[in-house]
Amino acid sequence: MHDLENKSYASEAAAFEDLHRAFAAFRETNDERFGQIERRLTSDVITEEKLTRIDRALDETKSRLDRFALENARPRLGGSVKTDHVEREHKAAFGLYMRAREAGGLKAIAQKAMSRGSGPDGGYLVPVPTPRDIMR
Repeated sequence: MHDLENKSYASEAAAFEDLHRAFAAFRETNDERFGQIERRLTSDVITEEKLTRIDRALDETKSRLDRFALENARPRLGGSVKTDHVEREHKAAFGLYMRAREAGGLKAIAQKAMSRGSGPDGGYLVPVPTPRDIMR
């Protein structure tokens, strides 16, 4: 069994993985506690404390995942986020259209967008509430 420790999560994937590991440890310890209760009609104090620690770790991990979901749902503010090449290209084309009514740049971007196929992940669209519903 893995020892639980506090970590700062670099990504949601790491948080989900840690939640999965913590839940597996919780389930294993809880099954052990139920076995002790069935044998002696009371559970071991050490097992109870271990179960409490794991339960606390599960709660902390879930709150981190909720915070990730909340942060991802927030709109980005203009100056603090670096834009990538595609966003800069679109901004420049839109600016040219607004200043000189030149739509060639926007048309080229639209053509590129229509000619691009789905990505290697299959191109599935997942609504925002789905990760929340999975965690219930």
